[in-house]
Amino acid sequence: MNRQRLLVSLITIVTVVAAVLGILVSPPDVVAYEIAGTSFALVGAFIIFQYPMQPIAWILAAIGPSWEISITAQYIGAYVHRHHLPGLAPLASLSIWLYMVNLLLFFWLTMLFPSGTLGRRWRPVFWAGTAGIVVTCLIQMVTPGPSNVPHVANPLGIVRVPDAVSAVPGVLAIGALPASVLYALLRLRRTYGIERQQIKLFVYGTSLALTLTTIAIFSGWNGPLGTLGSIALSLLPLTIGAAILRYRLYDIDLIINRTLVYGSLTLSLGALYIGGVIGLEALLRTVTGQSSDLAVAVVTLAIAALFNPWRGRLQTFIDHRFYRRKYDAARILSAFQAALRDEVNLDHLQEEMLAVIVQTMQPAALALWLPREER
Repeated sequence: MNRQRLLVSLITIVTVVAAVLGILVSPPDVVAYEIAGTSFALVGAFIIFQYPMQPIAWILAAIGPSWEISITAQYIGAYVHRHHLPGLAPLASLSIWLYMVNLLLFFWLTMLFPSGTLGRRWRPVFWAGTAGIVVTCLIQMVTPGPSNVPHVANPLGIVRVPDAVSAVPGVLAIGALPASVLYALLRLRRTYGIERQQIKLFVYGTSLALTLTTIAIFSGWNGPLGTLGSIALSLLPLTIGAAILRYRLYDIDLIINRTLVYGSLTLSLGALYIGGVIGLEALLRTVTGQSSDLAVAVVTLAIAALFNPWRGRLQTFIDHRFYRRKYDAARILSAFQAALRDEVNLDHLQEEMLAVIVQTMQPAALALWLPREER
């Protein structure tokens, strides 16, 4: 136990030191990216101190130093190359090797979450993906050529592997993450109870992080969108930690529901606002011959008036499309409440109540017992 805690403390210290060095030598827009890597180590360490035998926690803890050293090595290599310190320039070659280690750790994380075990049919996929990533990493380590920093050569580049040999592990490495995502989605459909909620939270955090990161990449990873993408990467270990520790696990359905509603609301109203302003300005320019701020004011008022009705329609559509059982149950209970106000016949009321329970809860067996008043 003490050795495990000592090891995870050492991992955390190495991660934090690498992050501090990276912040000192990297551009300002990379700072949030450095913080994202540190969050993996901190969340992993926090879980290990409570559950030392949790394999997912050790994978999270390992992602931290691998992430930070890969980024820091790249920028240190660029820094020493600019300042003509050739003795440290080969540090840049660490970055591309450790990027492959990061890929391997994320592959393990997705395949083994949350229990650390695999289905028998997917074990060949796990070992094939692992072998493909490891062999590809080794090939990159010994292949001559530049590192991630321009004009800095790979110091271990002594053997050029034929393309025919490197193609097979390369294909396995490329297909590893998509295969792991497919496995996670299949388990989400087949599992029940706590494990289903854990996988659901993991899939939600991963999807949110990938979406925001993709937006940040298309924006050039600059400005507020780049910072938002880096923060989204920090949310991934937090959602994994919450799933493992089972913290507010059953709130994930509400969170997903609200994300779908307000995400759709933001995109649709944003598109409507931009299209309305452009179209109305063009119309005013055609009629009056000059531009006016009237278009912005009119469209803003229209969007404000449309907000609540459109949100209600989106909520109903999403509940009907993605939460059909919950939507049907709410509709049936609402109808039963209306019947309670009007029905006076006890026998009819019993029949309606039993029908409501069957339709909403779908029990295997049902019985109703009513004590009779003694005369």
